[in-house]
Parts: sequence; C-alpha cells; structure tokens
Amino acid sequence: MSKEKNKTTKPKKKMTAAEFDEYFDNGGDIRGMVKFKRVSEMNQLVNVDIPNWALASIDQEAKRRGVPRKSLIKMWIIDRVDELKPVTPKK
Repeated sequence: MSKEKNKTTKPKKKMTAAEFDEYFDNGGDIRGMVKFKRVSEMNQLVNVDIPNWALASIDQEAKRRGVPRKSLIKMWIIDRVDELKPVTPKK
C-alpha cells in the first residue's frame, strides 16, 4: 500500500509562484498559506446623491458597455483617483 500525499498539509519550504500554482491546481489546501480578507474589510459603503439627469447618462453608458451602473461608477472613480496620484520620477 503506497502512502498518499496529504493535500491539506502545508509545505515546509518556501515556494516559487509556479510551485504554488501547481500545488493549488493539484487540489492543495492553501488556507494556511495565504491571508484572506472579507470584502467588507476592504471596502466601505458610501451613499452619494446624483441628479436624475446625470444618472440617466450613467445608465445609458453602463448599458452601452454592458456593465452594471454600480460597476461603471466604481471604475470611473478609481480611474480619476489614479489620475490624481503624484507621478514618482524614475531613478
């Protein structure tokens, strides 16, 4: 009788990304190897009043792109915040 490798046992040595991918793809249990955060810990709900005329345009653009209104608004906000970040000069 051959010994089967226990898939829930955490490997002892550090892994490369390729080794990690292979371990995961082969059904290895990665719960002890990575930290998971709940979405609620990473995001905060914000309520914003938007005029009806602007909402109609947002809905039209969301429909054109095939995405939900909420996703489009989040994408636009993130794009704008990224534009505001200071550019770090390359050394």
